[in-house]
Amino acid sequence: MTEMEIKFNKDALKKLEAELGKKFDELVAKHPFKKGDSLHHIEETLTSLLKKVGGALSPATLKEKAKEIFDKLNK
Repeated sequence: MTEMEIKFNKDALKKLEAELGKKFDELVAKHPFKKGDSLHHIEETLTSLLKKVGGALSPATLKEKAKEIFDKLNK
């Protein structure tokens, strides 16, 4: 592969990651999380939503996102 092809592929990958991230965020925003949902339930739900968009997050990032949602619900 030439440097031009590599740059093009990297740019395409970044664009795809951004699109998947946006779709995932939209699904998370639409999901009816409610006060009383356990942290484990939120993590499982996020994992399921990720599978719907075909994305992946590191376990640490997933737990961090779940904790943010959990904390917002239980203020």
